[in-house]
Amino acid sequence: MAKKSNDTDLVEAYPEETVFGTQTESTKTAQVQSKPPRLAYVGPNVPGGILQRFQIFKGGLPPHCAGLFKIVPEIRELFVPVEGLEATRRKIEESGTNEARLFYIVSKKLAKGVK
Repeated sequence: MAKKSNDTDLVEAYPEETVFGTQTESTKTAQVQSKPPRLAYVGPNVPGGILQRFQIFKGGLPPHCAGLFKIVPEIRELFVPVEGLEATRRKIEESGTNEARLFYIVSKKLAKGVK
């Protein structure tokens, strides 16, 4: 006579992802990591509308700024994950922080003129 299976046997026989459509933390983490990063630019406005303060970019650094990164390399460090936008904004306003220093350097270089 065949053994009758119960729910416990099903859980042991199949990975958690396949039982009743549930997901483990590892599969959830993999899905979150596969999303392209959203970055916010926290530096000063760049003339010509190239970059605006607090502008959001999907998928990493904006490719249209490649030339700007060569002229003002510090500007790369003023792109932060959207989740850290508020904390970084506060650090920019606090004198003596690395973020405030970077903002100042970029502002001075942009004031000289970037074309």
